Amino acid sequence: GREPFATAWYSHHFFTCDNYPVGKGVGVDLDLAATQGHYEEPGTWFWSTPIENYAPVTPRDGFVSVDMTRGVERNVRIKAEFSKDEQSHGAFTLHGCETLIRETIPEVGTEGGVSMYAYNLYIESGTFSPEPQIYMHLWPGQSISWTQQLEFDDYDESIDRSDMRDFFKADIVDSPKALSLWVRVDRSFMVFALTAACLALCIQVAWKRRQDGPDYSPIPDHDTIIDTPVKASRADISPTKLSYV
Repeated sequence: GREPFATAWYSHHFFTCDNYPVGKGVGVDLDLAATQGHYEEPGTWFWSTPIENYAPVTPRDGFVSVDMTRGVERNVRIKAEFSKDEQSHGAFTLHGCETLIRETIPEVGTEGGVSMYAYNLYIESGTFSPEPQIYMHLWPGQSISWTQQLEFDDYDESIDRSDMRDFFKADIVDSPKALSLWVRVDRSFMVFALTAACLALCIQVAWKRRQDGPDYSPIPDHDTIIDTPVKASRADISPTKLSYV
């Protein structure tokens, strides 16, 4: 290019576990030791949920750990934006479902390479996504490259698969807020379903009565004229007799 160019860049790491919702047994160790685990959540006033409701953020020796303690409901979004760490190289180690994933960006902090820009963590029911962001600045005619290295390994401390199938249901029952929402939604649905069923039944009964009613002859809407002449003799005319029982 002919003009100086600067931009931030990052890659989503959409970790999922065999279609199970994110929850207990999933966690990550972030290369953010200098931050002491300090983060902000600007989205909590609009769309996101505090991460502390689902996972503690714990500073440790050389990294910051985030370990899920409960399941994430389908309507929950979590995003933590960690303080900038000039010593970070954007690495993380993610673990869950008996699997361990290590990510590194070797060019971070090297001469002529890229530098750290920000470090976020995004979580929802369908993904657990560490987001190390790098920054680059290029002069006219200059180019740059970087790599993301991913290593996969077994992780024998993960939660059992049968537990993962059950934890989401258990968390809904154990969470007062989620349980209250569940009851309100369930009650509203039941009222709607019962109302619709009663209305359908009334319509069906009314229609059946109309179909099964007596087969009356239609009443003409005009005068009926009989053209057949009738002859009567005096002998045919007899007094009307009324009998009472």
